[in-house]
Amino acid sequence: MTIEGKTEKEYNKLKIIGWSIDVKWSDGTEEKLSDCDDTTASYVDDYLTEKEIEKNQQASEQRG
Repeated sequence: MTIEGKTEKEYNKLKIIGWSIDVKWSDGTEEKLSDCDDTTASYVDDYLTEKEIEKNQQASEQRG
């Protein structure tokens, strides 16, 4: 069975659709940083792609 042209397994995969960096300053203020240079964004994207793979592997193992 396909959903929107994807198999059920592909359709149910978790995918990160956005991210930001949350910082807490020494004065107690908090800020979300969502605009960064391409190099930093590339490293973060690679890291998050690894996390997506891990999360989906865990979910797959739990489903059996």
